[in-house]
Amino acid sequence: MRDFSGENFSRQLSFALAMALLGSATILAVVRPLIEADAWEYHLPFSARLWDLGGGKASFHLNAKTEARWDGFPLAWEWVQGLFWAATSSLRATIVPQLVLCFAYFAYVRHVLNFPIFWNILGFFACPMLFIHFESTYFDLPAGLCLAIGFFALFAVLRDLRLGIFSRMHASVALASLGLAGNIKFQSLLSCYLIIGIAALFYLFNNGLNRGYRGYFLGLLAACTVLASTSVASNFVRHQNPFYPAQIQLGNAVVFSGPENVKAESPSPTYQIFHKVVTLPGPINFFLSITEFDWALRGVVPSYTIDSWGGDIPQRGGPGRTGGWGSLFATLNFFIIVLQIFMTSKKEDERQHQLALACLLLIVGTSFFPIAHELRYWLCIPLIMVPVNLKFLYERLNGPITLSALGAMTAYGVMQVLSSPFSHVVLGTGNFSQEAPAPLIAALQKTGRYCAPYGDYIFRFSEAVTGRPGLLSNDPKDCEQLPQGNRMKFTQ
Repeated sequence: MRDFSGENFSRQLSFALAMALLGSATILAVVRPLIEADAWEYHLPFSARLWDLGGGKASFHLNAKTEARWDGFPLAWEWVQGLFWAATSSLRATIVPQLVLCFAYFAYVRHVLNFPIFWNILGFFACPMLFIHFESTYFDLPAGLCLAIGFFALFAVLRDLRLGIFSRMHASVALASLGLAGNIKFQSLLSCYLIIGIAALFYLFNNGLNRGYRGYFLGLLAACTVLASTSVASNFVRHQNPFYPAQIQLGNAVVFSGPENVKAESPSPTYQIFHKVVTLPGPINFFLSITEFDWALRGVVPSYTIDSWGGDIPQRGGPGRTGGWGSLFATLNFFIIVLQIFMTSKKEDERQHQLALACLLLIVGTSFFPIAHELRYWLCIPLIMVPVNLKFLYERLNGPITLSALGAMTAYGVMQVLSSPFSHVVLGTGNFSQEAPAPLIAALQKTGRYCAPYGDYIFRFSEAVTGRPGLLSNDPKDCEQLPQGNRMKFTQ
């Protein structure tokens, strides 16, 4: 007879909740992946070019802005998504590598930190933005997963160095994951550098490590740095700007010139205080964003979306895409990180103490990054913070109360997403199966060509997606060569 009392019942109920969430979210993601703005604008067109899907470049022309992104943005995940798309001839398959990576993350964290995997699954879905991105083909979650795996791999290597062992397995995981992360997004490259720097600090200032492997570990950090920097090194050689096409400024001085103004496209929020517009330092914007206190200050209607676009329409102050992790989730996890630094002893539980301290350094360091307030770019933080906290709670407070609190937190996070009308988690976006507009079909039937210079999302009607032959173009130069009926301004 099963024991349905106390701790065993809480464990079984929590396990069932975790498996139900993971299973239903995975089915939704595969059947109806969220393919939103950035995917149609440039991620999927890039994948199609890389794998010559539907004629690739010949069947879809980019405008100048997107062409510059093709020429400078890291393309590693576009290549991975394109591989699955080409192998299956299904656009839905572009989300499969992300799901595989997510399952690998759960398994690897379980292996390294040694606490039940369903705890981490519950912690994952307690964060609204992680839940939404699990369903989406955006690149922020794959980048964050690679960074989190790399973080735990480096600290697993450091753990083994205390025993006089250099773990080639963990070193290989660190090299592969951080190398991939740096070539997915520019933002994830910055996080790569920060994680590698933190690992170097813990190595250099830890007297308990075996120094016989100094060359091995420092060589690993150097190799991770070089591999992660492949895309920016290529940009520096070709454009004299490692982050091309982004224009990089230090104050008012332009350090690296480029055609895309990051500050203009991703403004920092401003606040209206006593009839004055106030601009705050980046780190303060970051902490206001993760606690979502920013929403209260600017009168942003609480809502969870893939890129926190609600922050662009505040009732007070200027636009800024803030929040998304959940105020209770972020505040409680940050509190536990700080708490365990004081509750763990360097001698008795040195490894947990270092993990918590490293996580705190990651949070504080990230706050100084450009546009740190846009939290979807820094998903590695909750992906690292949650397992570190859960490991601490599992060892110190493993019982029905902790499991019940974790389950309640997860349920609250899920309800925040489901109650947000534009999260699209349940109903999807409608983009995947939307019918092509009549002028587009008529133009293709008449001339085989159609142009929409400002139609950032017309790729969903391209030959690569629909199999319908013909040239679609976002390039205004093509529009000049077409009759009026074959071109139009088309918006989503």
